[in-house]
Amino acid sequence: MLPTMRPQANSLLKRTAIALVVLAPLALGACAETVGAGAGAYAGNQFGKGKGKWATTAAGALLGGGAGGYLGSSFDRAN
Repeated sequence: MLPTMRPQANSLLKRTAIALVVLAPLALGACAETVGAGAGAYAGNQFGKGKGKWATTAAGALLGGGAGGYLGSSFDRAN
């Protein structure tokens, strides 16, 4: 059984993790991936409850980042 955390600390941890997932590609200079990850996290956050909401947010960020990276690279090849 996992130890329980105070609700404030748990919420801060989740927000920090989401911020890192969204901002990490920006630090690497990948604008399209950052926008995709942000949009995906926002869309994923609209679904689920409890731990499921956290999972759908993370999945949305990963899928959005991947889609943004794909679209960004296709735009780069076109130019």
